[in-house]
Amino acid sequence: MQTRRRRLDPHRIRLVDARGVLGRLRGLLCRASPPGPRAGLRLSPCWAVHTIGMRYPIDVAFVNRNGRVRRLVRYLNPGRVAFSIGACSVIELAVNTKDSPLRYQRRLRLAIRHAQIDDAG
Repeated sequence: MQTRRRRLDPHRIRLVDARGVLGRLRGLLCRASPPGPRAGLRLSPCWAVHTIGMRYPIDVAFVNRNGRVRRLVRYLNPGRVAFSIGACSVIELAVNTKDSPLRYQRRLRLAIRHAQIDDAG
């Protein structure tokens, strides 16, 4: 029997769901450092985030019901608030200075699609 190994893209973003009300409320707040460069925290349902009390900036993507990035806030400094009316979930990520906004949004769309497939199956 031949096994097929799935080649993982080294630039692929993996999303972790924040579980429960407390998980969504906390988000990345109590972490000493941001998530790794290939990981993000998905908060759902959610349309606003804050970085009050955080020690580091983050990137934030607001996602609509169709899984499309509605708004991308790059380098949200500590002590700030960001929101997007109409978003149904938020993805918090480590700051990405390498990708252009368009490439970053494509990577996020791919991560959201993979997460939706994993949730369904």
